[in-house]
This record gives sequence, structure tokens and C-alpha cells, in this order.
Amino acid sequence: MTKTTKEHMTMVTKILLGAAAAAAGYVLVSNLPDLRRYLKISTM
Repeated sequence: MTKTTKEHMTMVTKILLGAAAAAAGYVLVSNLPDLRRYLKISTM
């Protein structure tokens, strides 16, 4: 594995992780009202 390929793979991994984090964050934000309701129900 050459250095440039390794750097490229690192960059791709960072992009994928960033995209996954953004998607997870978006899902969490969009489900926040339901999550709050669920937490209220579960704590009762």
C-alpha cells in the first residue's frame, strides 16, 4: 500500500464517518419530540 493510497483511504474514512455522524444527528433531531415523549412515558 502506497502512502497516497493510505492517505486517500483515511480521507474516505473520515468522510464516511462524518456523513454517518451527520445522518445520526439528523435522525436524532427529527425524532426528538417522540424521544421526549418516550422518556416521559418510561420514567413514569
